[in-house]
Amino acid sequence: MRIACVVGCLLVTCSVVIAQPPKGKIVSSPVLGSDLPGKEFKLEVIPADGKLIGLQVNVGKWQQFENVVRGVKFVHQDAAGKQRASQVGPCDGDWQKAVEIPAGVLVVGVSGSYGLVMDSLQFHFSDGTKTPRFGGKAGDLDFQFAVKEQAEKGGKYPFVVRGFHGKASDDAFIGIGLILEGTGIKK
Repeated sequence: MRIACVVGCLLVTCSVVIAQPPKGKIVSSPVLGSDLPGKEFKLEVIPADGKLIGLQVNVGKWQQFENVVRGVKFVHQDAAGKQRASQVGPCDGDWQKAVEIPAGVLVVGVSGSYGLVMDSLQFHFSDGTKTPRFGGKAGDLDFQFAVKEQAEKGGKYPFVVRGFHGKASDDAFIGIGLILEGTGIKK
């Protein structure tokens, strides 16, 4: 399975190939972001038989840079209907307007830009919509992770996004990647 990845000021395109795992097996994409030190995080925020129902991005100042991503909050619901929120990053900036995710809609990708820290993030959904691009425009490198649907398989996805992983420090959100689960749909 190829996950499209666009990186660079010149929009250099690269492909990250992840072998399609068997149904139910969890794999992780590479993390895109800078090499600054930070704590690694792994948030499986979309439980099996559950759903992601909302997300919110925190934006603020980092050193001399305005409007960088300071953190992200995910709200999910388990199969029993219990809601829980998980957040990563210092989150001491301004919370942007929360995004509610409609029933039946899946997260299928994330894009944005980064330099020393994550400058912007945008989330992509299975219904073709996406969030606003949260953060600023100062990042030197643009990126996009996207799980491609298999149109010939009735619009099914070979992977589903189960969460996010990456790096954050006490004062910056540094990098992000996807945690994916195989669906058993063959390429």
